[in-house]
Amino acid sequence: MAIFTNTTFGIITTNRMRKSSPCCLYMVALLFLFCQVSKAQVTNIATGAVVTVAVSATATTPGDVNIDAGAAFNNNGSLLLAGNWTNNGTFTDASGTVTFYATTTGKTISGLLTGSNKFYDLIFNGIGGAWSFNNNAEAGGNLSLANGAVTAPAVITLNGNFTETNGSFVHNTGLVIFKGSTAQSYTASNPISFYNLTNNNTFGLPGLSINSNLVVENELRLNTLSKLNLVSGDITLRSAGSQTANVAAVPNEANIITYGSGRFIIERYIPTGITHGKSWQLLAAPASGQTINQSWMEGATFPNANPNPTYGTQISGTTGVAGGFDATATVPAMKYYIPASNSWAEVGNPTTTSIHNTNGYFLFVRGDRTVINFSGPNSNPLPTRLRTKGTIQVGAISSPAVSAGLFQSVANPYPSAIDYNVISRTGGVDPNFYLFDPTLYGSYGFGGYQTIAAATGYLATPGNVATSSTIYNSTDSYNNIQSGVAFLVRATGTSGTLDFAESNKVSGSTLANRFNYNSVKAFSMLSTNLIYIVNGQTKLADGNRAVFSNNYRNRVDADDAAKITNTSENFGLLRNGTALSVEARSNIQNSDTLFYNMSGVHQGTYKLMFIPKNISATVSGVLVDKFLNTKTSVNLTDTALVDMSVTSDAASAAADRFLLIFRFSRETLPISSIKISATHNSSAGTKIKWQVTNGEEIEGYIVERSADGNHFNAISNTASNKNSLFEQNDQFPLAGDNFYRIKALNSKGHTLFSNIVKTVGASEKAVVSIYPNPIQGRKLQLHFTNKPAGTYLFELIDKAGQVIS
Repeated sequence: MAIFTNTTFGIITTNRMRKSSPCCLYMVALLFLFCQVSKAQVTNIATGAVVTVAVSATATTPGDVNIDAGAAFNNNGSLLLAGNWTNNGTFTDASGTVTFYATTTGKTISGLLTGSNKFYDLIFNGIGGAWSFNNNAEAGGNLSLANGAVTAPAVITLNGNFTETNGSFVHNTGLVIFKGSTAQSYTASNPISFYNLTNNNTFGLPGLSINSNLVVENELRLNTLSKLNLVSGDITLRSAGSQTANVAAVPNEANIITYGSGRFIIERYIPTGITHGKSWQLLAAPASGQTINQSWMEGATFPNANPNPTYGTQISGTTGVAGGFDATATVPAMKYYIPASNSWAEVGNPTTTSIHNTNGYFLFVRGDRTVINFSGPNSNPLPTRLRTKGTIQVGAISSPAVSAGLFQSVANPYPSAIDYNVISRTGGVDPNFYLFDPTLYGSYGFGGYQTIAAATGYLATPGNVATSSTIYNSTDSYNNIQSGVAFLVRATGTSGTLDFAESNKVSGSTLANRFNYNSVKAFSMLSTNLIYIVNGQTKLADGNRAVFSNNYRNRVDADDAAKITNTSENFGLLRNGTALSVEARSNIQNSDTLFYNMSGVHQGTYKLMFIPKNISATVSGVLVDKFLNTKTSVNLTDTALVDMSVTSDAASAAADRFLLIFRFSRETLPISSIKISATHNSSAGTKIKWQVTNGEEIEGYIVERSADGNHFNAISNTASNKNSLFEQNDQFPLAGDNFYRIKALNSKGHTLFSNIVKTVGASEKAVVSIYPNPIQGRKLQLHFTNKPAGTYLFELIDKAGQVIS
């Protein structure tokens, strides 16, 4: 080991050779040499030492370099290093070069590697060598991969160029940042895969020049003042089974992306044969510049050609090969939506029809282009990637017009997921949207629609029950629309559009929302699903959801989600002649009725599955079957199943066969069993007393409280004992009315309820106020205090007493 300890040790600047003690350094006519530090495997710069490599000098060490805390190493020349690098002191590299030239693996670069301790020009040039960064690193100049493999740290920052000639780069799920103040470039002999790539170059045009192909696996980010110039290289946004790369929100900068011959390649992975079999997909092409043939058919020049294995798919059409398709089919495999007729029409000749549009496409995906047939040989579904090469859209974009009372298919315009909840909607465009779920089984197994409604907190309806959908469940919010996906929307009342903005984009986390849809999930809901029985297994065919809250009204409006028709079974709700997949209603009242709307069923065995959520135990349901002329009690405290079948009798498949009537059917103990009383005291709270007779089988009591007498929450538990008199105190009653009851649990598993008593708690004056007052900036905020839930109408009146419209 060579140990540098003398703080006066440094470069000998005389013209005569002089040996420096205690280590082996020499200087001849300003030429600095390590005398190989020669067979030493570790060069240690100890605390207090200052070592300098002069301009134009070259220092070589075959071993490790360790810079201790309190030591300084200044590199103004060229340092060649075969071992590991560890810096715990100060390393200054204003304009020098550090070359790692090991020919063995397992080398590490660690310690302080950024800021004032950054490298300048950094070169990796060792055949068979492999290096990994243990800490974030920065190069004040260029990074060159000549030979060997480099594993990146969490963040590596470059102020110069990135060049690869015969090396490799392992992104290690890290971030590479280009942040130079002069023009930078990327050049590689083989496409480098980056995980996260950020352009923070502030030079202006040309900014960061992409001279060769590269791949981004997670996110490409362009920051303010940056410019990205695709000179002659393509940027591929990779899509795989676990994730799809995206372009983050693009700042509003002129010429932030410019194009030479380079383009973006946007991929969409389709897990055919893994997550699902052959299926329909509702897809979008976020890049423009190719035809259908050039993109999703991979430029095939003759039927069944497979130019790029694992990419593309076979697309058949009614005009067959003569019409530019792979084969002739009665039902076309690629369609676009026609709102006026609520139907799908076949696309034009794939060799001349642009892949990019604002509506998206309905595409039947068998797998990659090796899956030639629907059945028989070469028909097994395989995963594939569909990709489109071209320029991408940035900035504000408007969707196609959504006509009043009609659906419209809309393509996600960006190569990024977007949050529907923050998209600006104009006119009567509903706050709901529809996604096609290729894993929703139905009776044919090719997919069905999921309704994503604001009234449910963006839950998916029907979601996933009976192990059907592998994409959506019944508990998570799905307000994000993925890259490469199209969706359907509808306008109620008046026509409108969706106005997309870069701020709608999301990466791994959700943006701030317009409203707290998690609170919406606390509303009472009832999901009713149609389950198909096939080969003894249960498969979700379709379903609907009713949501109950006094925030909603018992009429068809934008809070409801209209039903879009599947090609197979449909099981929705009907209100005032309108088919709904989600119905938003006021709180349940006795005798309220859900009218189900059924179509597309065929002869076979089904089940109706009722899944209640937050529905009071005092509410039960009665299912009326008009075909069988029966009434079946439905338990709304847990999931319930009712068998049904469709026969050759047309009435068994009637649209209005079923309806559900709500009943307040609480089982109340005899008046002699429980006597409950409640007394409110403004300082001590509310005292609840109850006296029990014939309570031998009761195991415990729950005191429940409600603000409206319908929806109760438990506030205390009391175990049963030999006493007949019980007492609990509600120290913090609600403002206004309080309703109390006792829920008794007996040994037979029955839930019994006492009668309900009412008290009036502390009152708070109902107030509507504005902020700020006086108003500033032509904006005001309304603040409600102790006002009941509901819909309010406000008028703005000027000083003359005129209503401002």
